[in-house]
Amino acid sequence: MLDSFLITLSTNFIPVFLLGIILIIFFRLIFQTNSSYLIIIFLLIWYPLENFLFNYLPADYFLFFKYFPEILLYFTTLIAWVLYIKRTGKIIPKNPLNKPLFFFILISLISLLINQYSPMVWALGLRQLLRFAVVFWLIILEDYDEHTVKNLLFFCGGVIAFEALLGLVQYLSGGRLDQYLFFSGAFGVAKAHLGDLEQFWAPGTRVFATLGRYDQLGSFLFLGLVILLSVFYTLPLHTLQKIKKSYWFLVAVLGLLALIFTYSRASWLAFLISFFALGWVLMKDVRIIKIMILGVVLGAVYLGVFALTYDNNILRITDKPRASLAERILEITSPESLKNGYEGFGRVFFLINTPRVVVLSSPIWGVGLGNYGGGVSAMLNNTIVYDKLNLPFGIQNFYGQIDNNWFAIWGETGTVGVIVWALIFYTVAKVAWDLAKKDNTFLGVVLGRTMVGVSVGLVVLGFFGPYFEFRSLMFYFWLLTGLMFLYWRRNKNASNFIKI
Repeated sequence: MLDSFLITLSTNFIPVFLLGIILIIFFRLIFQTNSSYLIIIFLLIWYPLENFLFNYLPADYFLFFKYFPEILLYFTTLIAWVLYIKRTGKIIPKNPLNKPLFFFILISLISLLINQYSPMVWALGLRQLLRFAVVFWLIILEDYDEHTVKNLLFFCGGVIAFEALLGLVQYLSGGRLDQYLFFSGAFGVAKAHLGDLEQFWAPGTRVFATLGRYDQLGSFLFLGLVILLSVFYTLPLHTLQKIKKSYWFLVAVLGLLALIFTYSRASWLAFLISFFALGWVLMKDVRIIKIMILGVVLGAVYLGVFALTYDNNILRITDKPRASLAERILEITSPESLKNGYEGFGRVFFLINTPRVVVLSSPIWGVGLGNYGGGVSAMLNNTIVYDKLNLPFGIQNFYGQIDNNWFAIWGETGTVGVIVWALIFYTVAKVAWDLAKKDNTFLGVVLGRTMVGVSVGLVVLGFFGPYFEFRSLMFYFWLLTGLMFLYWRRNKNASNFIKI
């Protein structure tokens, strides 16, 4: 991957040089006019659309379009950091995430020294997990005002709403739009290793809009629905009364339908747990329990009727390109599916063998970032650890990743590393909880309530795939985290507020 990028760079030296000159002028204008937020707006629009746009952009410049937005983010943050140091005389702004992020990087470095492997592989592994944490730092460094925060949230909501509506249109098209929206590179693994990947689900059965995969859209919509629920809880009563209940109901139903039509079970589960965490645990809304009980009853009736009328044995349901909603749900606990998941080197196999083999081989510090279970080992076709431990090369002995970010991190950074990684999410959830309870601004409360739900849901998602590496989802997660921490910082000196 890196070699290909360097070759592309060397063969296009003059265009790259001219681009450098343009960027110097661009950054000068951006920071002179305090407009760095425009880059964030560009990126929050770009990332959800990129898989769709890659179908129509010149193939020779794929690597450029793939990595330029990320480089743009790095340079913007670097300049903001330098200006922050000049302005305040401080190295970094204090916030509760400094320590867990620092210790996670430190632990991964210790793992690198112990395992003695390529520093480039380590750097790529670290980047894969923390590349979008950079937008968190950009927001903290720039300390955007309330008007800018409102604009950023407006664009976030607009993009998520667009993806939901496009997903519904895609479903109604019966699969006719799939060929125009699907991009083989959306699987996030190296083309050199896997080649062009086909859409393995039947057209029209799992919507994905412009995000390239149904699970990417599902996780993206889960985040949007949590934001919507947070806004509903936070709007003043007189404002809510001005908006017809039918409008709220319509928006919620459209979002939920789009989420359901993704057929992403992990995203369904993440939303349900976030719905419970935000609505009942945080807000103590009794209606949430009633809604969930009603949902369980209706779901049980639906699955019961399906089981009674199903032509085959429900215990032998397996994953297939065209499956009904009930089949997708029942397949989770199907003995035949679980058996295939183990014998076919699926998620079940690595759920059992990651702690039994990988963690046992290096329980404290792990086998090193980039060496096991995640997107980097797949991209680099890095089989060293797999071969050493006599394990298949990821899912189906082919894909290089194990469909479980938590266990991949556990294997790569050891027990110490995965505990610190969990501490990152705990810290976000803790700050969000206190902000939701104690902040007195509309946006601060919305962000606090949103991040309570999102952080809990994302923790769940991490057990079902490489969700911590999804570009759109994680960019939005760290963006919202950064905006939330702005309000934490503005309130941290209050006598009744959280101090970490």
